[in-house]
Amino acid sequence: MALKDIKARIAAQMKTVAGVTNVFTYRRNLTDEAAMEQLVSADGHFHFWQVFREMSVLADDSINQNLTDQVDTLVIEGFYGVKDANDSEEAFDAIIDGILQAINNDRRPANAGGTKLGGFVQTAQPPALRGPFNFVMVGANQVLCHHAEVLLKLTPRYLQ
Repeated sequence: MALKDIKARIAAQMKTVAGVTNVFTYRRNLTDEAAMEQLVSADGHFHFWQVFREMSVLADDSINQNLTDQVDTLVIEGFYGVKDANDSEEAFDAIIDGILQAINNDRRPANAGGTKLGGFVQTAQPPALRGPFNFVMVGANQVLCHHAEVLLKLTPRYLQ
């Protein structure tokens, strides 16, 4: 199973969460001002997510020493424009909670109500919000954003 398929499955699950529309399966180049317009949601809010692999570790399989497991750590990074008048932090918190639940429900095996991310992974740990939950300046226009990173460790396949 290809990593791009796994990231596409995660993006599709994220888009089931209310308020999530801009999800990219790669890191965006945020220096291009024209590209920044693509990161504004339908409600006019600067809001997007990007999914990328942070690291991979190979380990011998505990059951069959002839196989090697590849454990990937994916980062699901989100940005949400700060607007105190609209209580943007509470809105972003709700979106994060929805994303955690959507991914958690799908990463489980079928007997637990999930699909193992559409059958693309052997195992997937529960998603975890990595701290600190902070502000960052984003892009050419330096938009002040809430920032969050969700980690997902998974074993996509067995290697020989």
